[in-house]
Amino acid sequence: MKARQHDILCWLMFLLEMYTLYLFMLPFSIYAQSLPPAIPIVTMTLSAALLYGVILYKTKSVKPALALIPLVVLIGTGVGYHVYVSVLLALIMFWRVLSNLEDRREETHELKVFAIAFIAGLILYFWSYYIFDDSWLILVLIFVHFLFTLGIRAFSIITSSQTDEASKRRNFKWMIGTLLLASTAAFLGGSVYPYFKQSFHFVMYYLTLGLSYLAIPLLNFLALLVGNTQEQEETTPGYYVGEVYNFVHQERNDVLDFRLIFWTVAIGLLCALLFFLYKKFIHSTFIGHAASDSTTDNLLAMPAEKKPANPFSIRSRLTPENEVRRLFYKTEAIFAKKECGRKEFQTVEDWITSLSMDSSAKQTIIETYHRARYGDKVINKQELTDYRTAIKKLWK
Repeated sequence: MKARQHDILCWLMFLLEMYTLYLFMLPFSIYAQSLPPAIPIVTMTLSAALLYGVILYKTKSVKPALALIPLVVLIGTGVGYHVYVSVLLALIMFWRVLSNLEDRREETHELKVFAIAFIAGLILYFWSYYIFDDSWLILVLIFVHFLFTLGIRAFSIITSSQTDEASKRRNFKWMIGTLLLASTAAFLGGSVYPYFKQSFHFVMYYLTLGLSYLAIPLLNFLALLVGNTQEQEETTPGYYVGEVYNFVHQERNDVLDFRLIFWTVAIGLLCALLFFLYKKFIHSTFIGHAASDSTTDNLLAMPAEKKPANPFSIRSRLTPENEVRRLFYKTEAIFAKKECGRKEFQTVEDWITSLSMDSSAKQTIIETYHRARYGDKVINKQELTDYRTAIKKLWK
């Protein structure tokens, strides 16, 4: 996959995630019998993509992009969002722009995003069925999300460098067939929607009726506990059934107070973002600051050192390979203080072999370090644990 194609895929994924975020904003406007306005979220999304993206591309640094968060918040308040909502959206957009740009893998996660949106959308549809007159619009939004996901998946398959031409053509035909099948299903679904609505009413009526009859003994028992003084005819099964059914079908004009839910979600997301930034700027500051040993290795005998795919990647700083290098640099610093550190003319093998310790531990350190620095294979958790144990033996 070419660099420009990968950038296009990253921004398509960002737009898909922001569309999913729009779906999660639906509960806050359903009681007003309308969908959330699209222009404010579109304006804020495009502004965040433009501001954050340009700075990250030009500077290859996160700190200048962080300074633009207040500007995105100002844009959010200008298009009508409350200042706290603008802050939350600006942080989420910054997080997703950075995560998508730093992920240099060809594999994408659009199917996971669609699965989340699909499940949440169906739950929202059934929840809002009796309180939102145009609840069918939620199904339309889910279907548009599906088409968007399918388009991203097709683009990813076509531009992938890990797939041969025959597989690309086969996968593309499968995508086209899926699109036609989904479009036909959507057309038929829209045609039979009135019948589906009547069937849903029928099922919900008898489901409510059955649950009401099952709950009558419990309701009578609770009425006795609280000292019910109502007339006997109001405690008959028909009374409870009618009350429950009327509760399901009544026109609800009251607006639920979502402030507690909103603040809970907002605080949780804010804590997650603060932890994300902590990992970026504080936890990873000790990594990669030791002196490079490229001048002391035999460069003619060794392959070129692997470099991070992205200059501001967070994921690469937390990999097992980087942990191996960090522990080795720390070992060099410890032995340098003891005046038995690595000399300028010594390679890694010569220096480790000259130290007094178990030969198997020496071999573990040498092999794991060279795999981390020069190899292409991933170091698993067990190998990292063995390497840590050998390093600690060396420190003693």
